[in-house]
Amino acid sequence: MSTSTDTAELAKALAAAQGEIQNATLNKVNPHFKNKYADLAAIRDAVMPALAKQNIAVTQTTEVHGDGAQFMLCTRLTHMSGQWIESQYPLPLSVDRPQAMGSALTYARRYCLSAIVGIASEDDDDGEEGQKAGDEQRQANVPQPRKVEPGLTSGLTKTALTMELRKVATELAGIDGLGSLDALLNAHKTILDQCKRDLPKWWDNEGDTPGFRQRIEAKRVEIEEREAMQDMDDAARAVAAE
Repeated sequence: MSTSTDTAELAKALAAAQGEIQNATLNKVNPHFKNKYADLAAIRDAVMPALAKQNIAVTQTTEVHGDGAQFMLCTRLTHMSGQWIESQYPLPLSVDRPQAMGSALTYARRYCLSAIVGIASEDDDDGEEGQKAGDEQRQANVPQPRKVEPGLTSGLTKTALTMELRKVATELAGIDGLGSLDALLNAHKTILDQCKRDLPKWWDNEGDTPGFRQRIEAKRVEIEEREAMQDMDDAARAVAAE
């Protein structure tokens, strides 16, 4: 909200007008929420005579701010003394949907004119809609359990699981010691357990593409044979050195 430097005369005149203004007639029904409200014409009928009597003019104009990035509704009350008070309300800038822009503008004009004059223009739901919005926002902030995809038990989605399994396969290929292999299996136990349950062909496959069980067993045999060969070489060098 912004105002002129001095607002004393305006405030006096507005207070006098508000003493005469009655709340607008609720002449419309919202088809979605079933609540009654006053349309823009009814609000103007309620406020304009008393404002005019106190020499207060109402203007509602639009402005474009930020190099065309923001469309604003400016609602101003101006007293004959030159004093004024103004509110600004952001509007959706939908140049390809002029009807939607027009509806949003009318909606904003209703609310802003009611607010700046200080009248009620719709059913008072005792904050029900605001409370509902707050509850919905709080609910949105609470982590929700993931819906399990058909055919899966729990944990990762099928896409995420296959991605993780490919990462495990890459790490497995680079393992060169039994200790590292055991550490890898422990680190990815949850993923491998889900693989057993939900993707059994990825876990146990004797075909051309071996499953993870076969890959792990082959890697263990490979490491054991290499370490056995290393031990034999070490023993042979020790005998030669004697």
